[in-house]
Amino acid sequence: MRTPELYARFRKRIEDLANSTRPPDTCLAELREVQRQFDAEVAAFGSANAKLLREQLCEQFEMEALRTTQGHRRDVLVVALKLFERDLN
Repeated sequence: MRTPELYARFRKRIEDLANSTRPPDTCLAELREVQRQFDAEVAAFGSANAKLLREQLCEQFEMEALRTTQGHRRDVLVVALKLFERDLN
């Protein structure tokens, strides 16, 4: 799978969680699972490409979290941002 497809797929999964009405605990567990799957799939791209893809997702989550007025959506996006940012360092 190419990186644009991977980016789009994982971004959509997180968007779906952010737009859902699932309880926060359920969203957190699902976000961790999404991150685990992302890490497994992105490992094949090499560390530089994986880092770039992770940075792009983080930028997108941050922009969307800042723009939204919906509390649940913002919370999910911020948690996703923190989970993905953590592995950038």
